[in-house]
Amino acid sequence: MKKLGIFSVLLTILIVYSVVYATQYFRDIVLENGPAVNEFSIDGTLAGDSDAVVPTEQAVKTYSDTTMTAHEADTTTHGATGAIVGTTNAQTLTNKTLTSPVLDVDVSGTAILDEDNMASNSDTQLATQQSIRAYADAFVEIDPIVGAVNGIVGA
Repeated sequence: MKKLGIFSVLLTILIVYSVVYATQYFRDIVLENGPAVNEFSIDGTLAGDSDAVVPTEQAVKTYSDTTMTAHEADTTTHGATGAIVGTTNAQTLTNKTLTSPVLDVDVSGTAILDEDNMASNSDTQLATQQSIRAYADAFVEIDPIVGAVNGIVGA
């Protein structure tokens, strides 16, 4: 076991005495050219709006967490207001203009139709390149026939 020298013992006593003295006699912390700080607040709403009360770490965290959660859905960022579209949550964008959108290559199979006659006439589904080509080719081939038949029957 290491022996403590007289200097170490005196230094320890001085530190303990200083802490006890400071705790008992310095009730107000005065900042240079500022207000006296005389208490700590655990109020998570920070409703006191005081210049002389210091909030605890937990009070600041509670205030930040509740404030951020309350304003998450209605945020102003660089002049844009409304809901912010995140990268981790699925969100529905209504009436939005996308400039140069990039779609994931794994588009759901139900969103893509493979029908050569475009009979479904859907506003929400995509046609394959082959379907568009087949539809256009069929239209070009039928149109002269319809014109010829109309010319024969006088329609």
